[in-house]
Amino acid sequence: MASNLTPFYGLSLWQGTDNFSREDFNSDNSKIDTALANLYFKLDAMPWELAAYYQPNAERTSMSLSLEGVDLSKYLQLMLIVDLKADANADSSFYLRLNNISTGTYHKAGDANPKNYFMRTDTKSGYTGKRVIYFMPYEEGTYVCGNFDSVAGDDAGANCVTAEGVTWEKLTSVDYSAASITVSAKAGTGLYLFGIKKP
Repeated sequence: MASNLTPFYGLSLWQGTDNFSREDFNSDNSKIDTALANLYFKLDAMPWELAAYYQPNAERTSMSLSLEGVDLSKYLQLMLIVDLKADANADSSFYLRLNNISTGTYHKAGDANPKNYFMRTDTKSGYTGKRVIYFMPYEEGTYVCGNFDSVAGDDAGANCVTAEGVTWEKLTSVDYSAASITVSAKAGTGLYLFGIKKP
């Protein structure tokens, strides 16, 4: 364990008699990666901070952004960026769900029929870029609710979706998976959750 830490990011500073540990290296790498991600998205000058992210380094048919250990109650506002990189010629969809729930939990405002996903991205539409979801403020005991715009598919236009049964304090993951195992999200796909801290 390092005897000292750097003043800004708390990175390890070892003395000659200190023992090295994998946990120290992993912790330092995570802090550096988060700082670089904030620079990449140019959000350091804004009130947003990176709360959690998941970016696989290989193709995946499914991925999960774990929120275990993330205190969502400290944020006034949350924003999820879904950056999908997939084959635009593939005829498939990707589904975003909460807590990996795939039953009819998700209710879109103005639609009487519940869906089995929070948001759907169709690769066949050729729209495989970024999606941004703005979540309603955290409030204990209330269902997770968010807004996003879509240019194609069943959810074209403005959407307000509520995940009934998933309250803020029980939200543990954001999950993104392909409808078909023959289609993968390419390396570089990412899920990025940003928050504005409460004063």
